[in-house]
Amino acid sequence: MVFKFATFDPAQDPNDFNPAFPPTPSSSPSVTLCQPCEYTYTFTKTIVRRLVAAGASLVLRAPAFAVDGREIRDQSAETPLHGINFDVHPEFGRRQLKEFTLKELEAATQKFSDKKVLGQGGFGKVYEGQLSDGSLVAIKRCGAQRNQGITEFESEVMVGRILPPRHNLLSMLGFCRTSKCKDLLLVYPLMINKSVDLCLRAKPETRPPLDWLTRRKIALGAARGLSWLHDLNIVHRDIKPANILLDEEFEPHIADFGLVGFTNRRHGEYSVDGIEEAPVLPRNKSEAASRIEDSDSYFTNRICGTFGYMAPEYGMKGKYSVKTDVFSYGVVLLQLVTGQRTSVRAASAKENDMLLPDWVKGLLVERRLEILVDPNLQGEYDEEIEKVIQLALLCTRTLPRGRPSMVQVVRILEGDSIEERWEEYRHSEEYLMHSDSLRTSLR
Repeated sequence: MVFKFATFDPAQDPNDFNPAFPPTPSSSPSVTLCQPCEYTYTFTKTIVRRLVAAGASLVLRAPAFAVDGREIRDQSAETPLHGINFDVHPEFGRRQLKEFTLKELEAATQKFSDKKVLGQGGFGKVYEGQLSDGSLVAIKRCGAQRNQGITEFESEVMVGRILPPRHNLLSMLGFCRTSKCKDLLLVYPLMINKSVDLCLRAKPETRPPLDWLTRRKIALGAARGLSWLHDLNIVHRDIKPANILLDEEFEPHIADFGLVGFTNRRHGEYSVDGIEEAPVLPRNKSEAASRIEDSDSYFTNRICGTFGYMAPEYGMKGKYSVKTDVFSYGVVLLQLVTGQRTSVRAASAKENDMLLPDWVKGLLVERRLEILVDPNLQGEYDEEIEKVIQLALLCTRTLPRGRPSMVQVVRILEGDSIEERWEEYRHSEEYLMHSDSLRTSLR
């Protein structure tokens, strides 16, 4: 059975909630929304506990995966084509989205002309369009033949209703779903400078490389966006340069919320040790049963994301929290500094390629910044670049407990000292154990 969150009254007592008899959704053209709820942690916890006890589940299926390049997306069939859930998580507020007609979006894209294609991702093709009011938009289109596309569409719309219209998080304008969900479309503002990934990979003759001040601006803006996302109890699970879009001022906006997970918070804030204080809510009886005794962490068999950006505990064990996003952000930060991909080719065929964090750590130990820093910067950067490198390595620590929270990342990028935390890490067993082997591999 697929359970769908219905509309909740903020004055409703959680003890009166019965998942077997949800309120009747509104018959109006706009989607039924939940009202802002006073019961945050307690309310959500009560609902989840009762759902699990009642045998209701959000997902009941055997795992199945497809690898598209280096990207993993769950291909399991879990949602019927006729019933898409648009109700927001009962813990959050609401924001009205426009439901476009297919005719409107066909007119905006010249009937989805190939000339209007901006790119293609895991969800489907992305088109550039212009609405009747003259505003430029990006339209993501997916057919319902892909059940995973329906799941991601649900997540995007749910998060679109939750996210406040603020900087550094891409704010959805609306969506479109045709009869029997044959076509699913998402409408966002067009980001003129495309993605961080395209800017880093662009050849100098086609567009100027990003200078250090712009990269620094992107790093801080993306950190703020991710911090706000975590403050809304959301884990992105696919942070990478391709999912950080840039407007005309090169202000970053985190995008692509199709793989998000919701987390729980204790006492209204995250602690330094995040992974245990921000556990993922179980979606079904299987996940609830997989909870470790005396632990607030959960496991999932739905491992979705992109190789090279996955935190070790997520990629190997299916365990995720806000700290998995911190790890991914750390890899992105290293790419902004180095211009490298997530793995660096070995110098000879006899050696193995190195993961980017290991490669950077080895060069930093040797104080070889001239090799480490992106040559496209042409030496035009300040001393702060070493602080940014240290921060990135803290974000990509093996154990989640050792990684900073995104709030701490923002504060460090805004000027707080990193010396004490870095010295603690530099004298840790984790750092010392890898340093000697990294020195050897780089020689």
